[in-house]
Amino acid sequence: MNIRLFLFLMFYAELSWSQTTLKVDVRMIEVYAAVSDNRGRPVTNLQSEDFHVLEDNRPQQIRVFEPQSSATTIALLVDTTGSMAGDLPRIKNAVARLLEAVKPEDNVGLFTFASGLNRLSNFSTDRSTTLKAIFKARAAGQTALFDSLALLSRQISRNAGKKAILLFTDGDDNSSVLSLEASIKSVQRTGVPTYSVIYGRALKDPSLFKRL
Repeated sequence: MNIRLFLFLMFYAELSWSQTTLKVDVRMIEVYAAVSDNRGRPVTNLQSEDFHVLEDNRPQQIRVFEPQSSATTIALLVDTTGSMAGDLPRIKNAVARLLEAVKPEDNVGLFTFASGLNRLSNFSTDRSTTLKAIFKARAAGQTALFDSLALLSRQISRNAGKKAILLFTDGDDNSSVLSLEASIKSVQRTGVPTYSVIYGRALKDPSLFKRL
């Protein structure tokens, strides 16, 4: 098992026009690393001074260092729109298996979306609560994938430590205010890693598959 580390960096940009200098503070940047020795075994005793991080060949200060032992916050985002009715039972089973696989200390929250984002269970290490919530989910309604993903990424970005969004969807969207491009930019600004598990139409439609 590889160890996972992340570092927080703080830097600022300086922009100059004639005699005026504008300094802009930038939020901390998360950097993940998996470290192993020459035999592939995880290295677990590293400290922040063992790392050197460069930004445009300039050394950056490591402000916060968290080793493998820190928990991960995982947001499960499930498409429960009408187009997912046939696939929803398989998604429920996949979520149930996932809950058995994550680390006991990881915090998992369950969210669904149709015409808007819904929270079915708060972030918790209690797997039974999340499991009960997913099995109660029903498929109906329009699809606001882009809006829901952007909103969830902003919400989860406020959580400390490692975090990620796992999205279960067929990739369709027919009611979002945000465009695909605007949604992607919003998610990228938060820095929250997002992974898609693809179902339904996206497996047959090249444009939906490419989107995801």
